[in-house]
Amino acid sequence: HTGKQGLITFAWGDYPSREKWYEKNGFVDAKRWAILGVTVAFALVPLFLINARQPLRLHAHGDRATLYRLEMDGRIYNDYTVRISNRSMEDGVFEIACSGGGGAPADCRLHIVENPLPLASRETRTFKLAVSSDPEALRPGPNRLQLSLIRVGDDQVRSDTEIAFFMPEDFQGLDAI
Repeated sequence: HTGKQGLITFAWGDYPSREKWYEKNGFVDAKRWAILGVTVAFALVPLFLINARQPLRLHAHGDRATLYRLEMDGRIYNDYTVRISNRSMEDGVFEIACSGGGGAPADCRLHIVENPLPLASRETRTFKLAVSSDPEALRPGPNRLQLSLIRVGDDQVRSDTEIAFFMPEDFQGLDAI
């Protein structure tokens, strides 16, 4: 026995009078305050995580079987598989947009069946998407472009992701194809 009072104690007889409120409730030492602090922290962490959750999610990855293709309109195309999720509690209409890396303007066009598209609350969709660019607009090799999923009427509700857009190294050689 160390002589120190533990977290749980048993005592018989009369106690000296406790005047302060925290002494009357048993909070007389640092251990009890620490346990209360940890309990409150564990109760607040889920609330923080729920509030920090993003209402939209956008994920895209390229089709690496064909890095790029040249179409009859003279533009270079890259194909992507896109997955979008409306993680909010409200149905909405959302538009997908394309821009240069970091939001800079770029010559990129989206080729998609439906844009903007409705998405119910907690709905997730996966679909194919093509992005095209003029051959002279981007440098040869991989280029960084940004895809954005934006709620129509409220551009503050959005999700952005970066994609790699591949341009041919030797564009002149493609003319013979």
